[in-house]
Amino acid sequence: MADEASRLDGLADELTASVAMLLESQRERAALVLLFSTIDILGALDTSDGYASKDSFLRWADAYLQPAATLRCTATELYAARCGIVHALKASSSLSSKGAAREIAWLSSGSSTLPRDTHDPNLCVLHVGMLWQALRAGVQNFVADVKADVPRLAAVDANLTRVYVTYRSV
Repeated sequence: MADEASRLDGLADELTASVAMLLESQRERAALVLLFSTIDILGALDTSDGYASKDSFLRWADAYLQPAATLRCTATELYAARCGIVHALKASSSLSSKGAAREIAWLSSGSSTLPRDTHDPNLCVLHVGMLWQALRAGVQNFVADVKADVPRLAAVDANLTRVYVTYRSV
């Protein structure tokens, strides 16, 4: 069990440290791409087949980000934002364009003004730092939950064995 836990710890540490590094260097767009990808990756690890899907993203986000309480948005709105950011670096996505989710307007760490009318019911204003804090806490809770559940740890580790690995020549 120690090897399984250390593999999970290693991946979680690498992902969160990389998001932190991007934010510290004021690369918020790249940080958002990696932040949303981290949710996809960890959600995929917690599936029977190891593949990311909309459902695995929504499950992980609801369980570990608790967006309604921490971010004042829904997991579906985060998924819509993820689609816009990851695929086109846009605030809008097909889900938000169709009215299935509010669009998220991102406030950066240096922002002092809001990009649009915050009273728009189709808009959710979210600070990048708030999402980062929720992700960091969510990753910690996910890792702790998985480590506390031996069958779940074995299943997550089976998916971890198929995660990209860099081989170095000697």
